[in-house]
Amino acid sequence: MRILCVALCFGLFACAKSESNKSERAPTKPKLVVKAESKPAATDTGIKSPAPLAGSELIGKSAPAWQFVEWANSKPITLAQLKGRVVLVRFWTNGCPFCVKSLPAMQQLADEFRGKPVTIIGAYHSKPFKSERPWKQAVDTANKWGVKFPLAYDRQWKTVFGWWLKGHKRKATSASFVIDAEGKFAHVHAGPVFYPSEKAYDKQENEDFIQIRRAIKSALAKAKS
Repeated sequence: MRILCVALCFGLFACAKSESNKSERAPTKPKLVVKAESKPAATDTGIKSPAPLAGSELIGKSAPAWQFVEWANSKPITLAQLKGRVVLVRFWTNGCPFCVKSLPAMQQLADEFRGKPVTIIGAYHSKPFKSERPWKQAVDTANKWGVKFPLAYDRQWKTVFGWWLKGHKRKATSASFVIDAEGKFAHVHAGPVFYPSEKAYDKQENEDFIQIRRAIKSALAKAKS
């Protein structure tokens, strides 16, 4: 009986000591979890950013004076003389399947904006470079296409080179430029062709025509404001 009492007392003492140790033990500090700032995962979708449109670097810059020599359908004109007017210039050549459609489209624009401060010019550049074909031959070709607006000869490609080709690799030389009333480039069509059409397979050509027409109207509105 004595042994049982001693064992019982020893057990109670051990439990009390264990509880005492637990109460005296320093509380465990909660583990601090630091979350890193969430950053979007760098993923390569394989989709590249669209390249800037050819000629977009010219928008807002002053157009250099052109160096056109011979003229047809007009007396010689300088760009400075056209300040206050909206100008559309397209570089073209005879024997060009794109020009045979684009120049009549320009004539359509010339007819639409007749009586308004808009001047449309077809700047001829002979191909291949330095070939210098007869000017009369070029004019006769344009006349057959129904062109009545001013035509000019860009001999030795002086203007098309200075405006368009110098320092750049271009897909076409037959570019078009809308110049606003302040003499600055307002729109650039990189070529090679534009014309109005309702046919599905001419969608791009029609859209390019619409953009040029819209650029002329926008430049006119800006000049009035």
